[in-house]
Amino acid sequence: YVSQGRALRNTHAIICREARRHAPSRVLVVVQQMVEDELPRFGPLPLNVELAHHNAIAGRAERVAGTDRAGVAAMIVVGRTAPSPAAVETLAEAMTGAALDRLPGWYAKADATREMANGAMVATEADRHPHPIAEAIRWQIAEGELVQIAGRARGVNRTDADPVDVLMMVSTPLPLPVAETLAAADLAPGPGDLMLAAGGIAFVNPTDAAEFYPHLWRNRDAAKKAFQERYRDTGWGLSLIKDSLLGKVPNLSRLDYQRAGAGRSNALVIFDS
Repeated sequence: YVSQGRALRNTHAIICREARRHAPSRVLVVVQQMVEDELPRFGPLPLNVELAHHNAIAGRAERVAGTDRAGVAAMIVVGRTAPSPAAVETLAEAMTGAALDRLPGWYAKADATREMANGAMVATEADRHPHPIAEAIRWQIAEGELVQIAGRARGVNRTDADPVDVLMMVSTPLPLPVAETLAAADLAPGPGDLMLAAGGIAFVNPTDAAEFYPHLWRNRDAAKKAFQERYRDTGWGLSLIKDSLLGKVPNLSRLDYQRAGAGRSNALVIFDS
């Protein structure tokens, strides 16, 4: 449960960070229903976020020509529907009337390619069922659902003046050109992201960070370690917040403050304005 809670908190922080990049424009976020139910306990989502869950978005047009409402500026898709081999085998048997040899475990990985926007083809792997009918069913439920979700933004009807960014937080290769691929570590939220997502204020001072966000770090040393690990290449302190957030995320401001008490020095916070 601890690991799942950390993953949900990180997902919440990533959504908040990416939504702020596109504020005030609308951002549609599609997650598993369990994730949709759990996200609010990690803090409020930005006002420009609209949540939906997998298998409940069919027919929604997030960009409809001729309406007064603007389409979404971005879409974030977290996870995917992953039917078990037994489920697709049962459906295939019902469709064909023939018994299938059952897989003993999960799907084997098969060679696949990922098409890049520049025309390059990148080798990767994907789930595959050896039976063609079972594989067609699996693909429609898994990859096909992701393609359908991406289509809700009506990117095909957009122009250079009205683009839409689609972030797919999945490893599954899709029959869609990809602008770039990112490792999970590239998306992982830093201390600043976690603080902004939890309370809208990010502290540079690790003592204050731990005091105001005890659910993130149990004490100053833990916060300081997190800062150092994340920003080991650039040094931590002012740069850990300013360089990572200011100038890249709109609607953020900085403020110098000094807490009451002897020996207190000026410190810096970044906050959502």
